[in-house]
Amino acid sequence: MMMMQTQESAFQWRHILQSGIETARVPLEELTSRARELTPLLDQWHRAGLTKDASTCLRLTDEGRFWASNILLSLQELIQALNTPTSGTGIPVRNC
Repeated sequence: MMMMQTQESAFQWRHILQSGIETARVPLEELTSRARELTPLLDQWHRAGLTKDASTCLRLTDEGRFWASNILLSLQELIQALNTPTSGTGIPVRNC
């Protein structure tokens, strides 16, 4: 039971991300402490008309809602990578 709770809390951000995409408002700062590293992508999405601005509180436009599944998949991969501890070499640390 203890192992399930640890894993559950480690991936709680996925539930927040999914609900945020569904409501068109994703508070990226709540999902990762490294949200600012997503700024180039957020700028690109804003220029493409997918978000209302380039802030780390992602607010989707109607066009963004159309592409929501792609945005969700991209953010899942990126946030997972940002939240994965790395060694001093930048290589993710894997617990066996």
